[in-house]
Amino acid sequence: MRDTVLMSEIYSRALVLSTRDINDKDVLVSMYTQTHGKVIARAKSMRKITSKCAQHFQPLSFVKARFISRAGLSEGFVLLDGVADQELPPHKTRTRADLSPFISFIDAHTFPLQQDFKLWLFLNKIFSAYYRQRDVARLLLSLLGFDPEQASCVVCKQSPVSAFHTIQEEFFCRSCALKFRPNEILLVEK
Repeated sequence: MRDTVLMSEIYSRALVLSTRDINDKDVLVSMYTQTHGKVIARAKSMRKITSKCAQHFQPLSFVKARFISRAGLSEGFVLLDGVADQELPPHKTRTRADLSPFISFIDAHTFPLQQDFKLWLFLNKIFSAYYRQRDVARLLLSLLGFDPEQASCVVCKQSPVSAFHTIQEEFFCRSCALKFRPNEILLVEK
């Protein structure tokens, strides 16, 4: 007797957080979706030159994605297809390379299938209009439970804080943050 595999098709708006090659043809696409939160889906044959999806599923792109959930399989989701989201087209979102550290932080610090509608609205908002990086960092950290308003430096206990270390997940004042590389911290000073 064969095991039954249940599949359900999902269609959702999504922001592509990252992509990772897994073999000669396939790619793992990490997306933050409107309906399911973070989803990591296998995109079969996306690395082929004939792939029609590859251009749409680049980091910092908003897409309308269609994928299936495959219950009982280790790969979880399979990306079927998608198109660029015309509400936030690629020519607008890909020019926002300044938001890359925040998107990487969201990719690293959110769990799959944990939908947060406030985070989804935040992502739409920061790509729709220009905000200072420090304001984006403060809002993002607050949404994810790291409130810079209530924090003090982990080393010298000084307040207000100036930076958040993304690996240690701790706040630092300006002088204590100087010992870290710029790509390891998010600036949160007002």
